[in-house]
Amino acid sequence: MAIKKRVMVSVRKCVLYLSKVYVSGNTFASLIGAVSNSGTNDLTINQFSKSDGTSPDPSKSHKSGRNGDLRYLRTDEGGSAVILGSPNVAVGRQNQLNNSLHLFGWKDMISGRFNGGLLNHISSSKERGIKSDHSNHLHLQGYSPNVQVDYLGGTLPEVVVKPNNEQ
Repeated sequence: MAIKKRVMVSVRKCVLYLSKVYVSGNTFASLIGAVSNSGTNDLTINQFSKSDGTSPDPSKSHKSGRNGDLRYLRTDEGGSAVILGSPNVAVGRQNQLNNSLHLFGWKDMISGRFNGGLLNHISSSKERGIKSDHSNHLHLQGYSPNVQVDYLGGTLPEVVVKPNNEQ
């Protein structure tokens, strides 16, 4: 997947539950890169970490602002909760977003099976022995970015995040 060049990010709707959303700087840059690269204009972030970097209950793995949960994308782009397997899940757009999330550093994404299959770059929570239900959200972990960060100057530095192997 080739990354788009110098794209302005326009997210029509981004919902954050602020008491449970601390995202580290590089993680946030990667999230913006993935959203931009996939053309996603609606995103709901359920939780990452607490502001002190600890994992909010009931999660155990949401540490240091690197692991988190996103709602699945909806066909109506509304951002409200949707269950995997529902006709309201925008499977094609979700797979595009998953491809971009993987490209920008999330190498271990957890979800559930639906209609006998999995979304792109996903492993099944049930098959991994994870007891929590992932039918209503995508869990991001294994953040290992291969990115180059360019500071372009100015009074507030602009940051461009792109995979190292893309020019």
